[in-house]
Amino acid sequence: MKLPKALSLLPIAFGSILSVSASEYKFDNIKFDQVKNEQNIYEPKDKLDEYIIKGATYSTKFVPLINDGSEGSEYTKIMAN
Repeated sequence: MKLPKALSLLPIAFGSILSVSASEYKFDNIKFDQVKNEQNIYEPKDKLDEYIIKGATYSTKFVPLINDGSEGSEYTKIMAN
């Protein structure tokens, strides 16, 4: 019966020993202008690359609809856009 009581006091004992205040760490102030906003847009090198990109775009639109069991009207809306 003494063991559960001792185990319940264990987090309190180690919590006070291992606790670290946030003031001990020095964080740099991160500003949004420090990060470059570059987008590397891939340019297809040949027709095969274009087909692969179009196929990937096609699958990202239709696979979620197939998984959700969507109605046919939702597919035609995507085809129209």
